[in-house]
Amino acid sequence: MARVVQRRSAPPYLLIVFVFLFLISAILAVLGFMGGGEEKKQNASLKTQVRELQDGNNELKNDVKDLVQRITGQTNLPAASAISVAEKAYENPVVKTITASGRFGLAKELETLAATIAELQNAGEGLKKNLEEKEKALEKQAQAAAAQQKTHERQLAERNGKIEDLNKALAEEKALRDSALQEVQETLSKSKKELQQELLDKEKRLEERVLEIGEKEKKIRRLEDELQKMHGMRKTEVVNKADGQIEKIARNAGICYVNLGKKDDVQPGMTLAVYSKKGVKKENIKGSLVVTNVSENFSECKIVREDKNAPIVVGDDVANIAYHPVRKHVFVVKGLFDLHGTGNASATGADQVKDIIRKAGGVVEEEVGYQTDYIVLGEEPTKPTEPEDDAPNSVQLAYQKQMERYQEYTKLRNEAAALRIPILNTNRFILLTGYEPEPEPE
Repeated sequence: MARVVQRRSAPPYLLIVFVFLFLISAILAVLGFMGGGEEKKQNASLKTQVRELQDGNNELKNDVKDLVQRITGQTNLPAASAISVAEKAYENPVVKTITASGRFGLAKELETLAATIAELQNAGEGLKKNLEEKEKALEKQAQAAAAQQKTHERQLAERNGKIEDLNKALAEEKALRDSALQEVQETLSKSKKELQQELLDKEKRLEERVLEIGEKEKKIRRLEDELQKMHGMRKTEVVNKADGQIEKIARNAGICYVNLGKKDDVQPGMTLAVYSKKGVKKENIKGSLVVTNVSENFSECKIVREDKNAPIVVGDDVANIAYHPVRKHVFVVKGLFDLHGTGNASATGADQVKDIIRKAGGVVEEEVGYQTDYIVLGEEPTKPTEPEDDAPNSVQLAYQKQMERYQEYTKLRNEAAALRIPILNTNRFILLTGYEPEPEPE
């Protein structure tokens, strides 16, 4: 009686196929995922997928081994050998009881499983190769990063060294500045004490000077009082004396000689008034001279003007109010002068008057003082009429200038009266100096 072999239950082929398809999809997903993201995360994920794939492959191999064992009853056979053994087993009379279609389907399933395993192995190899390439690239990147890290560390070390040097230099500079500052502070403190002491000394000297000035002011007031008394005694009339005499006359040549020379400080160009022997007064004036040549004791003079009724003779006196052989007379000149008697004051008249004084050895000052001997005043300026408030600027400026001239003239005249200084007008000045104006050009 034939032995009935109990048929083993068929393996879950559909489940195995589904698992293979799932693994393939997972592998494709892993490959797609590897295209993005950071490489380190991709490689880590890829390694995980490879391990999972290898685990799945191992499970399939185990399933194949189990299937082979179930079919052939043998273990440790590869898939191809398992198919051959299965074919031989199918020749067994007992196995022949299995339908041909069942045997063919089982063989196809085994072939399919073997092909799937091969594809999975190929995919695993590709993934492994890709993983190796990625690992090499990562290794190169790691090496480059390491080299860059070394460069950064070297640069950082250099910078730290520079910073340390700078900090050291800064500390040295700070120490030097602190030392210099302390020295300056000590110097300032010392200077401050010296200045304070100097200030105290100066304040003390100032107090002494104040007391001294007070005493001098008292003395000045006393002297001013005495000077005022002296001025009260001063006569305002002009007192003129003879400076020399005429020694010789050459009437045909129009010249004469006077007994004044270099020893008397006479200069060429100096003018002289000639007086009769009755005295040096304006009513006794006979003519005027101008010095042309000067010797040590005598001077040659040109006769500029001579009274026909009272001609110049030897022994007549000569004088110039601006001249003095020892002491220089001091004059103040102010105003406009009509030296030619034309009725029109000349703009240069004041300069001509000053020149006459200087040629005679006199001194011209701008302001009146206690040393002033004479004041020469030209024509009195007309006091201007004050313009209206809405007058043009040019009119206002002209008024101010005219008013300033009028006030200066008035002030000078008042000062002369207060100090009892003699005042000479244009005519008296010309007569007393012997000046004869040259005719104006026509």
